[in-house]
This record gives sequence, structure tokens and C-alpha cells, in this order.
Amino acid sequence: MGGGHVSRPDFGMPQPDPAHPLTEFYCLLQRALDREGVFALPALYAQFRAPARRIYADEAADFLTLSPGEEAGSARLLAPAQLQLLYSSLHVMPDGAPAALGHRLACDKAGKRWLHHPRAETYLSERVALFQRLYR
Repeated sequence: MGGGHVSRPDFGMPQPDPAHPLTEFYCLLQRALDREGVFALPALYAQFRAPARRIYADEAADFLTLSPGEEAGSARLLAPAQLQLLYSSLHVMPDGAPAALGHRLACDKAGKRWLHHPRAETYLSERVALFQRLYR
């Protein structure tokens, strides 16, 4: 069956680059996710502040602000939640990784912020359509 072929030890799976500065962070997070089985998701609030003129879809993202906390005039798009993990694929155990930091990265909502979400795109397209109707 082997036919003289030597398989790679990683079985073709991507492996973390030890020289990359975020490798330790990702390893800590993966270890915590494997142990905890959940990932804390922050809330998502959106605020759209466009100028009093007609705007176009390609410039609309410049006027959208996403935040994990409610501010005056913001709309809640997503409530805070816990994402249940059914399976995680990368099993790398860093030497001497502090378990408390990994637990905080996986289970604490503080310090997390959405950069992109499909609901934010829907909200943005609705705001753009409204502004295009207002400023014809």
C-alpha cells in the first residue's frame, strides 16, 4: 500500500508558522477552544452617518460604524452570544501557554469587535436605498 511513498507528518494540512508573530495567539486560542467548546461573540451595533447628499453603494461603507456596545442612534443587529463548537481541526499544543489567557480569549466578550458581518451588509444596503430615495 505504501509503495515506497513517504507521507508528510502533517498529512497535507497547513501548519502554524513558528516565525509568525500571531502564532502564539492562535495556538492559545485553539487550545482554549478545544478545551472549552464555546466561543464568546460580542454584540453587534451599527450606526450609519451619511452626509446630506445622494450617496452611492461603493462609498456607503465609509459612513458605517460597527461597535460591540450600544451608542445613541445605533441599531442592534446581533445580540451577544456563545457559539457552540462541534469540532475544531487544528490540534497544536504550545509549550508553557497560560490556560487563563486562552480561556479569556475564547470565553470573554470584552475586547472583541465585529469588523464584518452579513447582517451589517444588509443594514447598510437598506440605509443606502433609503438615502438614495431621499436625495434623488
